[in-house]
Amino acid sequence: MADGRIRVLGRLVALLVVGGMLAGGVLLDIYGRGETEKSSTVGDTRLPDRVDLDVSLRRVDPSSGELTLTVLPAPVGAPAEDEGELTPKDDLDIYTSSRHTGVLHYQAGAPISLREISFDLTGGTVTDYPLDHYSPYIEFSAETGGHQVPVTMEFTNHDQDFRSTLRPAKIQSGITGALVRLSRSPGTLILAALMMASAWGLALAVLGAATLVVGQRRGLVWGALGWMAATLFALVGFRNTAPGAPPIGVFMDYAAFFWSELIIAVSVVYVAWCGVRVERRGPGAGRT
Repeated sequence: MADGRIRVLGRLVALLVVGGMLAGGVLLDIYGRGETEKSSTVGDTRLPDRVDLDVSLRRVDPSSGELTLTVLPAPVGAPAEDEGELTPKDDLDIYTSSRHTGVLHYQAGAPISLREISFDLTGGTVTDYPLDHYSPYIEFSAETGGHQVPVTMEFTNHDQDFRSTLRPAKIQSGITGALVRLSRSPGTLILAALMMASAWGLALAVLGAATLVVGQRRGLVWGALGWMAATLFALVGFRNTAPGAPPIGVFMDYAAFFWSELIIAVSVVYVAWCGVRVERRGPGAGRT
């Protein structure tokens, strides 16, 4: 009876643990989605005559140092040809702080189309991955019919690898600017942490097995050597699956993968060297 109760209790605990993990995963997914898909507005939307900018973050590329946005202007009030239509009454110029695309020009009476522009990704370095963060500055102003008009900006993040926070930096004289604070998404941080922990776990497992094989004078145990060598090369491929494809030499490598590779490589060589010495002593010198 006691054994039966223990088994039932163990199954119940296992079910509770699995249920808790599933619930935690769902909550983390909801939290991560809310962090990455935020919308923020900068500027005074109560002004009757203005240009609303729908700015969407499409891609953050730390390796090339670029931030890619899409911009869709919407004239409101006097600048619009017809209320509710994406058509400017006069020629519309959107000035940006991008060094790649300084001006977005739209002809009077022509439908406004979505444009893609790039900004410099400043304020951080990819070598801090996965703890890297950036603070690029974006700025917009508008001119139509030879006159400057106020600009509002609605910023939305569509890059699932990063979470963003918009901090208004300049809203004056028709210029709207903001500091975009970017950091890795919760999902990326969790997966990177699990990868580093796994790398250390595999390295310590190989080291423990190597110590056991050598301590028992087992000679050349080909199964153990094959597993250790396979782990050595598999770890390289595992590292290359890190989210965001970080380059070699980032914080994650120095914190886990470089040391793990070194420990495993030394363990393989140590087991092979000691195994050869045991085998050379004769058939009965070591146990296989």
